[in-house]
Amino acid sequence: QMRIAVAVARGIMEGAGKLWGLYYEPWIAHQQAFYSLPKYDMEEYETEWFHTKDIYLECLKQATPNSGSSRLLQRRIYYYALMAGADYFSEEWGLNSSYSNKKTFELSEYGLVKKEFIDFARGYKNIKAHIPFAIVLPMNYKCVQLPEFFDPYHIGEHREDYMACNISAERKKYIGHVEDVLKLFFEKTGEEYGNEGHVMTNSHFGDLFDIIYEDASDEVLGKYEALIDATPDSTFAKKMGDKFRVLESEDFEKLALEVDALSKEVMDCTVDSLHWLLSKDPSGKRYVSVFNNEGNKRSVEYGDTLIKEAARRVKVSFKDASELRAVKLGSDEVKIEKIDDKNCYVTIPAASFAIFEY
Repeated sequence: QMRIAVAVARGIMEGAGKLWGLYYEPWIAHQQAFYSLPKYDMEEYETEWFHTKDIYLECLKQATPNSGSSRLLQRRIYYYALMAGADYFSEEWGLNSSYSNKKTFELSEYGLVKKEFIDFARGYKNIKAHIPFAIVLPMNYKCVQLPEFFDPYHIGEHREDYMACNISAERKKYIGHVEDVLKLFFEKTGEEYGNEGHVMTNSHFGDLFDIIYEDASDEVLGKYEALIDATPDSTFAKKMGDKFRVLESEDFEKLALEVDALSKEVMDCTVDSLHWLLSKDPSGKRYVSVFNNEGNKRSVEYGDTLIKEAARRVKVSFKDASELRAVKLGSDEVKIEKIDDKNCYVTIPAASFAIFEY
């Protein structure tokens, strides 16, 4: 689940004064092909993985122009990485996937999406996400194992093992509580449309959170408006006392209400649902990005199939009178409806996004 990975990387690395970035694999395994790649045609048939011609041609038998990952998902990942504050981006299969011919360097469909993003990103340097909350993990929860508890077959269940070791019933309950806190803020909500909504999720809460550990310095802890104690027994909250504002997590319903109310108090712009975040550049310009991560059914046989019913209409609210000015729209069908000087509705089509300055 990409949003959790970003929250961990950003929280820990920026707290340590380090650069952080994202890594993207555009290929996937497929039941009828050993690899399912973004399609590209090269006379040399030489890939980053040094596939032989026979292996590569076998892969292409099942490939379509967007096999492996959709170009819609690729675009959202790029723009999300930029607005989330990533310092760099790396890809597997990125080089060869970008060109349909390595002699003429004709851009593939994959490469065209990448070039569009690079051209845009040149004008938006040193973007930093505005994150008011940190979820504080205990030191005895050393690894956020995303595939386990965000796999649809495990939602609502607590893991039986942790870091490849069987765990006791007591430990299962403890770890389960920590992971339930993460699910509260990141778990996918709303109706599922298509098969890509698990990579970046629509959820009740926007990107309001970093994820850090309890050994963070006072300087790091103090930069957040509030800290969320992920332990079931409020260990961290008791340790901090009145030093910082700490929200306890024994009562999930209470915690959700507290975060909802506090986010409206401390953020100058909020969105009532979907996947959204606020960002700033060094000059002080403010951006709100809204992503609709549902609505594309990708298949090797047919490529992208957009499900128009997945379009979402969300309310954007400002503390003070303001208006949205589009800087990047993932689709011409994005709509803005003004309510008054402090509120408007934005409609984001299936598998699309919008970035606004305000």
